[in-house]
Amino acid sequence: ATATATAAATAAAAETHAVMVPGLPVDVTKEELEAACKAFGEVAGIRVRRRQKRKQAYAFVSFAEARSASAALQGGEGLSLRDGSHRLRVLPATMNPAKAAADAQDVDAAAAATATATAAATAAAAETHAVMVPGLPVDVTKEELEAACKAFGEVAGIRVRRRQKRKQAYAFVSFAEARSASAALQGGEGLSLRDGSHRLRVLPATMNPAKAAADAQDVDAAAAATATATA
Repeated sequence: ATATATAAATAAAAETHAVMVPGLPVDVTKEELEAACKAFGEVAGIRVRRRQKRKQAYAFVSFAEARSASAALQGGEGLSLRDGSHRLRVLPATMNPAKAAADAQDVDAAAAATATATAAATAAAAETHAVMVPGLPVDVTKEELEAACKAFGEVAGIRVRRRQKRKQAYAFVSFAEARSASAALQGGEGLSLRDGSHRLRVLPATMNPAKAAADAQDVDAAAAATATATA
């Protein structure tokens, strides 16, 4: 029965291009969820389930195209609600909703820490004029990112964080001027890498770029040092 249910869930997810977003505020609205998720593509529908006793909710977000759902799964960690006060988690829609909800961070318990982290991230982003570029190839280089982003203005710095197990990376790109960062946020969807084979998405830098750089496997030397330490 479990195998049958899993197969049915997988088929349904493939048909609807859906993802699951657990650990939401209990009063979340479809409108604010759609506003956050449309960064990945056209949203076809949203179903919200509320758990009043736990004061939280979860949602299934269906996209018009499968590639949008894939992009959300890869880059959903960069999304937030309510001016960055609530970070989103995006999971495959095939996961048991009860398990995902139980697994999610409790909204009330995490609110204070999230607010503090968000304030620090906002201040850092304002100072560095940074944007976030998620869902990158794991072997992306600073040079190819700079070549793409300099269309918006002078690039002051790039920090890359690699996730080897997921075979992907994301980057924080800092511009010399705030207007360049704003232009990138507005027009970043037109950027691509590797002769157009990889489209870029540009999001607000909701994480402190300095913190991300500190634990990033950013260059070959850092990767080699990590391998040595592991050995």
